[in-house]
Amino acid sequence: MKILIYFILLTEFAIAQVNTDSLVRVTSGMKQDSARVNNMLLIADLMMNSPAQALQFAEDALKISREINFNEGILNGLHKAGIISKILSDYPKSYNYLYEELAMRESSEPNDKISLGNCFTALGETKRATRDDEIKYDKGRNEAFNRLAAVNFEAAVNNSDNNNNSIKDSSALIKCINYAEQSLELSGKLNDKKLMESSLEILGAAYTNFRKFNTAREYLFKALESVKSDSMDYEISLIYVVIASSYFWDNKLDAAITYGIEAYKSAVKFGIKVYKLEAVRIIKEIYIRRGDYKESYNYLLQEYVLRQEMFNEDKASQISLIQTKYENEKLEHIYAEKRVDLFRLILLLSLVLLIISFTAMAYFYKHRSQKKVNAELSDLNRIVTEQKNKLTELNFSKDRFFSIVAHDLRNPFNSLLGFSEVLHEEFGTLSEEEKIEYIGYMRKASQNVYKLIDNLLQWSRLQLGKIELEPARFDLFDVAVHTSTLFKMNAQKKKIEIINEIPANSFVFADRNMINTVFRNFISNAIKFTNAGGKIILSCDKRENEIIVSVKDTGTGINPKDIEKLFRIDIHYSNKGTEDEEGTGLGLVICKEMIDKHGGRIWAESPESGGSCFNFSIPYNKQ
Repeated sequence: MKILIYFILLTEFAIAQVNTDSLVRVTSGMKQDSARVNNMLLIADLMMNSPAQALQFAEDALKISREINFNEGILNGLHKAGIISKILSDYPKSYNYLYEELAMRESSEPNDKISLGNCFTALGETKRATRDDEIKYDKGRNEAFNRLAAVNFEAAVNNSDNNNNSIKDSSALIKCINYAEQSLELSGKLNDKKLMESSLEILGAAYTNFRKFNTAREYLFKALESVKSDSMDYEISLIYVVIASSYFWDNKLDAAITYGIEAYKSAVKFGIKVYKLEAVRIIKEIYIRRGDYKESYNYLLQEYVLRQEMFNEDKASQISLIQTKYENEKLEHIYAEKRVDLFRLILLLSLVLLIISFTAMAYFYKHRSQKKVNAELSDLNRIVTEQKNKLTELNFSKDRFFSIVAHDLRNPFNSLLGFSEVLHEEFGTLSEEEKIEYIGYMRKASQNVYKLIDNLLQWSRLQLGKIELEPARFDLFDVAVHTSTLFKMNAQKKKIEIINEIPANSFVFADRNMINTVFRNFISNAIKFTNAGGKIILSCDKRENEIIVSVKDTGTGINPKDIEKLFRIDIHYSNKGTEDEEGTGLGLVICKEMIDKHGGRIWAESPESGGSCFNFSIPYNKQ
């Protein structure tokens, strides 16, 4: 009975997966509107068993909702992204999304009490998940308060009179100041330099709009002093602009022009056109108020040129995005058709081979000439070989896919079929211990099948470009600590010590989810092939053009002849661990695809002293 239920559930899962895939294909062809947003949020719900993919759909839905100003989509996207981020243990991101949702729902009239209650419930769940880690809790609140301060400042400025810098509705500006002050306090507690500078900058801009110029400049000069300690911090341009603006509205034009010029110089240095435009605009306004119309005209021309350049770049970017989307949709359509046609081609090839075989036999018996028959068969074999080569070239990636599936699914399914047949035929004669043992074998085989299918789906999405690179600046130390914690129980079972030698503040500019995946694969493999009592060491080496991350173990090592097979999809390579742990053979292939997307390198070493060392690099020129 249990076996029947298992197969029913497996069938329902397969059907649900097909329905989800169909919904994804339909949604990808829809225009950017509220219907597409609702579909993407539904897909996120259906893919909650794969939270990383579900979060991608929720965040894409949120992005489109902001672009088309779809308020309901923004609220639902924030809520969904906040819940999924909590599941992924990314608590700062969860707080960020949920606090923004809370601010929007509290400010809406009339507000939806049920949705507001759901938002409070989700925040409570995130807080409960971080109650044993005060730092994570404070980091999440800090990022959320800073984000809410920025959102309220933007709302206040959008409702202001640009001619005299006056605010029509001060309530949003008051909220902005309250949130920024809370973020500033938490930044000091957490020693978060970036968010502290951002909060100081927001407070300076807010008090400038309140026409409290001395207070504004106190905050702004503190931000300037902090930013100057980092020679590569381009935010200094924006701080100079806000200081210049403060002096401008305070009618202190000499100081205003000084800081306006500094803003212009730093914007040129860092090559940031939007900051250069802001600097040019404020300098132009200063010269107009001075009555120096010659200089103001020069900067007006620069403003016009910059706006044209940015407009042209934006249009070119939009055209490129549309063209890329069109090409991707065309490739996806071709891929779908080839998947269907592949089976037909195989059947056709089999039929051709059958016909050729009968033709060759008939020809042989008819002419009784071995030499002539051999020549004819040679010609026929040549034709078949040419057809096979063409088919292989056209469907190379699909052949690899089916080869892997055929090889790696056979053994677990043989186990499932074998043990299920024994249970079916001899259920009454087996002892309880034997039944539990056989069901355990079936469970293990099912888990292996699931892991393989999950890896294959991830690989196929990488091949089709459905997993996009989303780089951001983050600390490798945090990723190493988080991943080590995930595998702590597995390591303890084998009495293996995981040592993190990656120093704090090892910042990189990369896709955090992809780097997390690489870390998990490397550490999982190290545990798998390390004997009890061994060690695993995480380290990094900062070089001139790249940072190299290494995961070294004291395990069984790798045969030098096999190292080149580890990262190749066309060669199946998978060994059992020291305690017969099994793998899919695809983890390192997926890691290579992800590191390739970063323009980095990935390789393995197995020194004669024993153990192995897996490495990957991230270029600095991508930062």
